[in-house]
Amino acid sequence: MPFCSTAKISIFLATMCIVSLYTDYSSCFLLTHNRDEDYQRPSSNFTHHKLINNHQAEFPLDLLANGTWILTSDQFTTCMLNGAREVHVYQPPYTKSRGTLPMELLKHSSVDEYFSKLEAIGMQPFTQLIVSHNPLKVHILRWDGEQKDLETVEDSRLVLSSSTLYSTKEKEMHKSVLQQNLSKPITADKMAEKHRELLWKFDPMHPLVKTTSITQVTYKSGKAEMSYQPIQYNL
Repeated sequence: MPFCSTAKISIFLATMCIVSLYTDYSSCFLLTHNRDEDYQRPSSNFTHHKLINNHQAEFPLDLLANGTWILTSDQFTTCMLNGAREVHVYQPPYTKSRGTLPMELLKHSSVDEYFSKLEAIGMQPFTQLIVSHNPLKVHILRWDGEQKDLETVEDSRLVLSSSTLYSTKEKEMHKSVLQQNLSKPITADKMAEKHRELLWKFDPMHPLVKTTSITQVTYKSGKAEMSYQPIQYNL
């Protein structure tokens, strides 16, 4: 059965991550996320549950930075992508991890409040996808190392690819792959299968990068559920 029978599609891609968002913009959504990362970076094999500002949150844990790249709660679902619109030069040291931001979001009552109070100075550029649950709204927050901006997503089909890794040709390839069956009913299983088609392929420029997990968040009837599938490799 389709997840949302009359849904629209939004797709987001960025450096080292691929995120798809399938939503009817009224009552339900399906978010699917590939995490492409150094496969030696330690992360939890299960999701954690934590009460944050009176909101029950669920997320996998990055054991190195004690943060996360994707989180869902009763209020928001959000995930982090590396880089903003343009290629940025890596300039460490950075004083704050981007992985702390999903938890920081839950300390605020709205995306606008979170955006206005966010201090991003000292952080590496990022893109943060935020889905507010009630009412259902989609925002993209970007920090390019100098300025932050907040975009409300209304387009029924969006494709964003990070310029940090992907050429124009590669961006078009991503768009082609992810749009093949988007006009047809979509289920969680179908979207997971589409994401498995995009598992990271070996690149000598990034020899340690692999797809380390696929995570899905389904939201329906006022309830969000997370499915986290870590992918193990021999060290």
